[in-house]
This record gives sequence, C-alpha cells and structure tokens, in this order.
Amino acid sequence: MPTPQTYQIYLADVSFDGQHGAKYRHALVMVPHVGSTRIYKITNQYHNKSSAVRAVYYPIREWQAAGLKKPSYVVVHKTYIVPTNQLVQRKLLGVLTDMDAVRLAEFIVQYQSQIRHLSE
Repeated sequence: MPTPQTYQIYLADVSFDGQHGAKYRHALVMVPHVGSTRIYKITNQYHNKSSAVRAVYYPIREWQAAGLKKPSYVVVHKTYIVPTNQLVQRKLLGVLTDMDAVRLAEFIVQYQSQIRHLSE
C-alpha cells in the first residue's frame, strides 16, 4: 500500500465537527503515516462563513494547478485523522504547488493564536 505524501490532495471521509456522521470531501495530507494520516479539510464554502471562521481559511492561490475545480480554501483550525488505507484507495486529485505549501505554512504560524482559540 502506498503512503500518501505531504500536501497531496485526496477525497476522504471526514467527520463533522461536533456532530455525528461524516462526508466525503477534499482533504490535504499534512502528516502521512502507514496506519493513519493527519489531514486538513479543503472547502470552497467561504463567503457564507463568519469573519472569525474565514480567518482560519487559507486561500489556495494556485487551485487549478493543485488539481481543484473551484477556488478552494484549506481549513486550518483542526486536523483530522483518517485511515491511510481508505485514503489511498481513492484517486489522488492533486498536490499543492510549492508556493502554496510555503504560504500555507506561513499562514498557520501567523494565525496560530486564532486557530487555538477556535479549536477549544
């Protein structure tokens, strides 16, 4: 079984925040591992969110180069753990460009206090 790589984008069954159930959605691999992989959710829902929530949405600037069909955002307030074997059974959709990977890392550091506040 292949192990996903950091910044690759897959479809993953990601649980809802504070609710039962899950939804297949775009997922950005952050910490790949053989048994389980830590991911961030990717969404294209931005404009209907509050400014506090939008503050932790990183806009993927080169979304088409990353294999996405719409302008999209990495939701960085919380990571999720998904089984690696379920992740890699689905098609690899794409990968963040180097520029977006660097800017995402800078975004996470810059907004760390806001991320901590929203995840509590």
